[in-house]
This record gives sequence, C-alpha cells and structure tokens, in this order.
Amino acid sequence: MCSDGYVHVPGRSGLSARFEEALSYAAGLHRDQVRKGTPVPYVSHLLSAAALVLEDGGDEDQAIAALLHDAVEDQGGAPRLDEIRLRFGDRVARIVEACTDSDETPKPPYRVRKQLYLDQLPGQPPDVLRVALADKLHNARGLLRELRAGGPAELWTHFKAEPQEKLWYLRAALEVFKARFDSPMVGEFERMVGALETLGGVEPALDPALGLVPSGWARVDGSYRVAVCQFQPVLLDVAANLAKMEQMARQAAGEGAALVIFPECCVTGYGLGRIANEMAALAEVAVGDDRGPAVRRMEALSGELSAGIVFGLVERSGGLVYNSAVTVLPGAGVVGVYHKSHMWEAEGTIFARGDGFNLMPGPAGRFGSLICYDLEFPEASRTLALRGAQLVAVSAANMRPWEDFQRVYARARAMENNLFVAVANCIGSVGNTEFFGGSIITDPFGRVLAEATGDEAVLVADIDLAVIPEAVAGLDYLAKRRPELYGGVS
Repeated sequence: MCSDGYVHVPGRSGLSARFEEALSYAAGLHRDQVRKGTPVPYVSHLLSAAALVLEDGGDEDQAIAALLHDAVEDQGGAPRLDEIRLRFGDRVARIVEACTDSDETPKPPYRVRKQLYLDQLPGQPPDVLRVALADKLHNARGLLRELRAGGPAELWTHFKAEPQEKLWYLRAALEVFKARFDSPMVGEFERMVGALETLGGVEPALDPALGLVPSGWARVDGSYRVAVCQFQPVLLDVAANLAKMEQMARQAAGEGAALVIFPECCVTGYGLGRIANEMAALAEVAVGDDRGPAVRRMEALSGELSAGIVFGLVERSGGLVYNSAVTVLPGAGVVGVYHKSHMWEAEGTIFARGDGFNLMPGPAGRFGSLICYDLEFPEASRTLALRGAQLVAVSAANMRPWEDFQRVYARARAMENNLFVAVANCIGSVGNTEFFGGSIITDPFGRVLAEATGDEAVLVADIDLAVIPEAVAGLDYLAKRRPELYGGVS
C-alpha cells in the first residue's frame, strides 16, 4: 500500500498503449483550445472526464472515448470520426459519435442541437451514458466553481446560449441519467445542477418555453400520429397549392396528426426541362429574415395546428437553387432544411445537389428527410439511421412506371434500418409524366400501416417508438454490420 492509499500493481491498470496513444492524440487535437472564460487548457476537461469514467468502473474503450468525446464536434467532423474508428476501433467511434451533439458547420442553434441530443440519449447503452455523464458532471463542476468565484453576471457572459437554456439542458440531461443509468456520478450531478439553479441568478430552467417546441406538442410516451398528404399540385400556382396544403394539414391535425408530410416541390408543382426553369423562378428563401411567404405561411399554420409540417420547396440559398424539404415546428419555425442529394435525370441542370443529411426533433424521437430518388439509395436511409433517426420522412414526385419500386424501397428501408418510413407522393400529370401516388407508411418490420391508391388522400398512422426495440431484438442490422469490410462501397 502506497502513501496515496492505492495499491499499485504493475501491468494491472487495465490500460494499454492504446490509452497512451489516445491521450497524445487528444492533447494534439485540442492543443490550442482553452476552457470558456478561463486560461485553463481544454485538455484538462478531457482528462477529468476520462478519470471519472475509470473511477466509475469504465473500461479502456470508454476512457478513450472520454478523451475524444469532443474531437468530432470541435476538430474535424465526420472525417475525424472516421480517423478515430481506424485508430481506436468501432466501439470507441460509436461512443464518440453518440456523445457528439453536432458535426455540422455552422452548428445549428443551441436549442435545436441540444434537443436532438436529448432525444437520442435515453436509448443509448450504458457505455455511452457513462461517458456522457462524466462529460456533463465535469462541466457542471466547472460552472459551479466559476459561479462561486465570479457570480452570475461574470459566468454567463462566457456563453452564447442564454443561461436559462444552459440550465434547461443540464436539468433535462440529469432526468435522463436518473432514469437510465445507475452510478454515484448521478447523485453528484444532481447536486451540481441544483446548486447552479439556486445560485445562477436566472428564472427556473424548466419553463416549457425553453424547450425546442411547446410542451403540448412533444409526446412523452414515445408515440404520435403522422400524416402523409397526397394531392395534385397545380403547376406553378403557389397560391392554389398553399390553399390545398392548408386544407389537408387541417384535416390531418383534426385526425390527431402531430407531424404532417407533403410531397416534393408541392408549393410549385414538379416538372423537368422548361418547367423546372419556371419552378426555379419561383424559388423562395427558407431560412432567416428573408424567408419567403410560403415558408411563413407554413410556420403560422404549424403554430396554429400544433403540428410539425414537412413540405417540398424550390429554395434559393447562397446564389443556388435547391430541391428542398423544409421542416417547420410549432413555436420554433424552420428547424431544418434538407437539400435533395441524388438528382433524377436532368434535375442537376437546375438544382444544386445537397451535401449531407440532418435530423430534426419529432413529437417523439428524431426523424430525417429524404426526397424521392434519395429513397432508392440505401446509403441515405442508413446514414440517417446511424445518426439516430426513428422515422424517415420522404417527400416524393414519383412517376410511372416506378410504382413497385417505391413500395419495395419504402418497406426495405424500414426493415433494414429498424425504423419507420413515411412517403408522401404526388398524383396527376404534367405533360407526359404521370404521378401515381401510392403514398405509404411502414413500420420497422416493413408492415404497411397505411397506403394510398392514385386518388387524393390524407393517410394517418401511429408511430410507436416502442416497436423499434422489438424489431431490433430480432434483427439488429445496425449492430451486426461489418463496416471494416465495406471500404469499397464508397
């Protein structure tokens, strides 16, 4: 027994040269960073998180993940995650990815990205929860230390987020850890959060207005009703299409839908060639103070109906025109815009290609958008699934003779990714192009929950997230992947 009270047994620490490599790697990545509002090197936080993990009984992989938990967010995004996977293995990479609240540049607004992170946290395994808790606990310790040293006025100036938002996030994370993870760290974290709320000089953090969306919209029981709206957009008649969308959204909300999905380019109608150029002339801005009237109308409707709305828009952004799916949520407005990634035929001559996939908060869990042809590429849905989506919302303008393709792809993507898929397609015709409808909602087993024919329709179905673990229990495709063998896929 040494004077420090620990028994030192050579070779029995449980840590190998991998940990030393990770320590050096983390120190190099964060060499130029300091803790907010202090001269303290940022690596001190990583060392402390790793120490907490080890003291809580975590293994080497978890300790390495603690050292690297901010590497993706702060130092390189997805390419950095790939490098971590190559150097330290799939498990470390999985934990780091789950502890990353955003790898996008620029980052989404604070509340948006934190709500998305909180939505996926309860479903994470113990190794992720241990690392995430160690991170939050050490952050809370630091906040409380600074609060006691300099007072609220000094502390909160170090952060872009409002103090109420910071406290809301810490309290919400605490509630997850209390419900999902048994560790002495939880008790200490609870004491830290309570002290911050008492001494922080702000209103209570649990004001529903601090959430991403009104509390009446979120479904705490893990289930909600989704609607897909199938109709024939009037080509280039924005006013007529918005009126039809409002009518259908009201019907869907009246049937209990908390999330309503519309087809591709439904605001203008869809076409190729000369028509696509005319669509582009009607493009609107989707984000910011200059956002267009269609977007503002959908925002207002979403708030009135207390329902999220996903709709297809020809969008103008940064001098380019995109085929986009815009998501608006009640009380939050636009929270996400997805740009179609895979171009059908001559679409690429008019529309710029999207460069990534993003998630939005749903009434329960998270969902991601795809647009029509994207569904036919398995990598797109798989990417959303790996990032934590429980639903893929597809806005489509799918035409004959591809009826069987749409139905098969919707069911296959649901089954192979253990998630729900909801497809909203157009009907009618433009020139020689005939849109066949066939909108569909499927569950993680590939079972068809609702399906349309070729007529106008508002389909509704219940999204019960409890079904996902049932599907995973039998066919956990994501966990059984062998990504080390797939290098040639991309």
